Amino acid sequence: MKPRNSIDALKINRLPDHDVLTVSGWAFNENGMPEAITLYINGKQQDVKIKTVARPDVDRRYFHQTEGLINSGFRIQMNDCEHISQLEIHSGNTVILSMDKKAIDHIISYDTIVYAIDNETHDKKGNTSVTGWVYSLNHVPVSISVMDRHTKKELPCNIRRIFRNDLYRLGLINKDEKNAGFIISFESSRKNSDIITFSSDKDRAIEAVPYTSTDKRGFGRLIKNINRKNIKKFFKYVRTFGLSKTLKTVFSYSGGYDYDQWFRTHRITPDHLEAQKQVRFACEPVISIIVPAYNTNVDLLTATIDSVEQQSYNKWELCIAFAGDESAPARKLLDEIQEHDQRVKVTFLDKNYGISGNTNKALELANGDFVGLFDHDDLLEQDALYEVVKAINNTEKPVAFYTDEDKYDTKGKTYIDPNMKPDFNLDLLRSHNYITHFFVVKRSVLDETGGFRSEFDGAQDYDMILRVAEKTGPIMHIPKVLYHWRMLPGSTALDPESKKYAYIAGQKAIESHLERSHIRAKVRMQEKPNYGLYEVDYEPVSKPLLSIIIPNYEQRDLLKQCIDSIEEKSTYRNFEIIVAENNSTSQKIKSYYSDVQKQYDNVRIVDLGKMTFNFSRINNLAEKEAKGDLLLFLNNDTELIREDSIANMAGFFERPEVGVVGAKLLYEDDTVQHAGVVIGFGGFAGHINTGIDKDQPGYMMRALLNCDYSAVTGACLMTRRSLFESLGGFDEAFRVSCNDIDYCMKVRRKNLLVVYNAFSIWHHYESKSRGYEDDPEKIRRFEGEIKTFQERYEKELSEGDPYYNPNFNINYGPFQLG
Repeated sequence: MKPRNSIDALKINRLPDHDVLTVSGWAFNENGMPEAITLYINGKQQDVKIKTVARPDVDRRYFHQTEGLINSGFRIQMNDCEHISQLEIHSGNTVILSMDKKAIDHIISYDTIVYAIDNETHDKKGNTSVTGWVYSLNHVPVSISVMDRHTKKELPCNIRRIFRNDLYRLGLINKDEKNAGFIISFESSRKNSDIITFSSDKDRAIEAVPYTSTDKRGFGRLIKNINRKNIKKFFKYVRTFGLSKTLKTVFSYSGGYDYDQWFRTHRITPDHLEAQKQVRFACEPVISIIVPAYNTNVDLLTATIDSVEQQSYNKWELCIAFAGDESAPARKLLDEIQEHDQRVKVTFLDKNYGISGNTNKALELANGDFVGLFDHDDLLEQDALYEVVKAINNTEKPVAFYTDEDKYDTKGKTYIDPNMKPDFNLDLLRSHNYITHFFVVKRSVLDETGGFRSEFDGAQDYDMILRVAEKTGPIMHIPKVLYHWRMLPGSTALDPESKKYAYIAGQKAIESHLERSHIRAKVRMQEKPNYGLYEVDYEPVSKPLLSIIIPNYEQRDLLKQCIDSIEEKSTYRNFEIIVAENNSTSQKIKSYYSDVQKQYDNVRIVDLGKMTFNFSRINNLAEKEAKGDLLLFLNNDTELIREDSIANMAGFFERPEVGVVGAKLLYEDDTVQHAGVVIGFGGFAGHINTGIDKDQPGYMMRALLNCDYSAVTGACLMTRRSLFESLGGFDEAFRVSCNDIDYCMKVRRKNLLVVYNAFSIWHHYESKSRGYEDDPEKIRRFEGEIKTFQERYEKELSEGDPYYNPNFNINYGPFQLG
């Protein structure tokens, strides 16, 4: 084959005493293999670490395959080299780049400001948010401003500087420059007219704000995916949700990134696989992979078995219980495989015992220390068992593990629909089986649970995982895509309608789990098309007094709407409402205060007197007047929608491990304002699933499900009074921002759960644009509160949010792969 190579990017930035060199490209030789890359500057070979990277685009183009098996790509970064007058790059013995002084002088840049725009969003009201990073090669501060290019006038904007450890790890910035990231929020003057200016004392750079909408970014991929099957699915969705919501869903999820390419770039490489085979662990258990098989397609079964035999960790056994016909081609295949690989064990069953019975028969063959669950037509990544054993060795008491997964489209031969899971999430597990594959458990624990139960056929894995969790507590998560669920006709991966019985069995599994856990609750499966998603309604047996605390300043109409909605709609009746009055002077609000206390005998007005605004202090003072065992901190611009919202929240506190419960908050147009908070966005925290329709599922259905998060918003936050007081209430150092997130973090440090309740639904009439902190004093206050939060929770911010998968880049928008 003909050797090929390409330099994709070459940049030389010249400073007075040195150059900064950045090069990226790819190369392979006549054997289709990459060779060592060497760099020569001014005739001298450079001692520089050259990073190799996978290039699946090159593999597809030149090798007509899509597995990304060779690392043909490379990246060179030299931040302090001598002035370059001659440059050569070699791949093995082949010169792939040669430049003399004339050519170099032609491309040299004297710019000292380096920046990138990671993401931009625009809403219908003209509000724009731009995320990115910027730094100076001279290591001096860089200021940011936004301007209208036509009027040359500077636009009011809010600029938050954020932590970018990725740039520091690459050696691009110094330790004291880690806040090189930014989030800029502003109201656009007109489309395609805004520019961002980056300025240092020695240089200036200008960037036009991009206005490519998500719809346009995804449209190309949408066109490529038009086929008979997707057209059928499109009209089915239209019949269920209507055209408007269908179009919104299509464009929301049709093209922010190419997951197939992302996965092929990030999966294990041949070099690393070979290296893994040489690793010796202190503990090297045998992993028994159990597979119930029926009349499986021979090609599919062969690929399934191959994916096990190709594992880089070789202490495994594959235990297959075959319940198919004697004449089935798969039976002959299994006979042959047994003969050439003693690690493959097969039992040919005298009849079909059902999925649970067949799985138990496969388990009888197993002699390993750990057991992995594997479907007869799916695929394992070649490093799956290695990563499991690595986790076993890194865990003090290894019991059970699960990995991330995706689906494999057998027709298009592409990887799609990644399930990037959180670390163990009890409330999410009680809402649906988010763990699924690849699940590995200690054999002794599996035996203690009693194996697989036929009464839960279709959800037998779910039932077993719940029983394992009862015995072991949190199950360890391995955040790597190591399992591929093949999309085949009749598979629930392709058509949920095909196995509705499995979802009914899932409901029974949750009910059985709650009964064993001595928890009183009702379990309901959500309506079509959300089969397999469940609502667990915990019964507030003791029905404790709830104190609802609502701060207010002059807002008569909003407050009335909030109080009336609770008094008139709520099914939970044992509550008092405390209005924390703060600095109001109008006769209108005073009259309302008098009227509302006459109208409702459970409403009290607590006048806090004249005081400088401090949201934390207002709530803390009001809490001292509360009589309830439960507290609900509620904004005055909220309105209860679902009648059992408060009862739903209160029910969670029948569980001692729950410390905080938040709600699903909707803007006035019924799009989501709050559905959980993730730590780390903007160097602080951020809402997720914001802006989607109230019925849209969000990423991996989490907007529709009860689940645990690191924090919830204080606009509607319920907690135990005893816990609130033991933690010192809201920290009054956070006068306006961060107080609710700080409280949730203190609760998490007590190993208590913060729960997002998807079925406690309220309107929150907060504007989608909060306005801009362009007053210097407000900016200093805000930045000071963020700094305090970052210092207090440096460890948590550094380690990452356990409820947010690390494959997502916290510097981008929510659920964006890095």
